Amino acid sequence: MKLNINDIRELLAKKEMKIVTKEDKEKLENLKDVLSIDDVFFNIDIDTAVGILVFLGIPEDKIVDTYYSLISPENFITSSKPYIGLQ
Repeated sequence: MKLNINDIRELLAKKEMKIVTKEDKEKLENLKDVLSIDDVFFNIDIDTAVGILVFLGIPEDKIVDTYYSLISPENFITSSKPYIGLQ
């Protein structure tokens, strides 16, 4: 699955509609904060990233491909534009 941070935020919004437990609501609120940072997947370890993808319902056989798409050079450039002065 080729995704970017905006796709992940959309998955989070869909997940929010299905939340029923207090524990999952707390996780979701924490993830909202974490995922508000455009380059978050470049700043967290792989275990945390995988945990986020699992929570969002990414199929197990797509986790690795999804993770690599999130940390792709294209996504790095897109998420880093404000920092490196690209328009």
